[in-house]
Amino acid sequence: MRWSKLQKKNPIVDSIKKEWINLLATNNTEHAYHAFIKDHAGFFLVDRINSFLSISKLKLGSSLETDFAVPSENHSMGLFWELFEIKTPQASPYNEDGFPSAILSKATQQVRDWKAWLMDNRRGEALKLFQSKGVRVARDPNFSFTIIIGNRENSLRYLDKRNALSIESGIKIRSFEYLTNKVRLCERSEPQSNRLLDKPGLDEVSYGNSFLTCTVF
Repeated sequence: MRWSKLQKKNPIVDSIKKEWINLLATNNTEHAYHAFIKDHAGFFLVDRINSFLSISKLKLGSSLETDFAVPSENHSMGLFWELFEIKTPQASPYNEDGFPSAILSKATQQVRDWKAWLMDNRRGEALKLFQSKGVRVARDPNFSFTIIIGNRENSLRYLDKRNALSIESGIKIRSFEYLTNKVRLCERSEPQSNRLLDKPGLDEVSYGNSFLTCTVF
């Protein structure tokens, strides 16, 4: 018998998952998805093992802004930061001709602008803002960058191209399925070695921790 069949459903997790799935099914704005993720960051962005908080709409200088910034404990190296750009599940990352869509192209340029700002201000404003032991985005980086865009249906056809762009740009590009899988993982409390999704998603995420802790923030 699968371990998951012995677990009782957490009504809070189940309710949040249903609300999230219903939201994904609507043609909504970036603001609506951002607001839901912000209100339930413990499901989507932090694990309360190495990361404990998320910062919404963190400004980089006067003209740049991240959707979310999530610091994680990096032991003697200080903090490791992941910066997120959130689009919508209806936004296809690639067009019918196999080229990056205008929305994905704009998002990748925004992240490149973040990187440039961090490098230009690594000894001044960025260092004070992020409280890390140095600001590094290339060699031995202590920053990572993630774009959330599209869904399973509109991402699968050009998944190889999306992954190649991710490697080339140094930017993780995930579909909203990645976030949905994080909520699904919150339903399971068994050890990592036994925890498997019933239906692995397009962006299934794995964790190095033995147990998953999920907390609503």
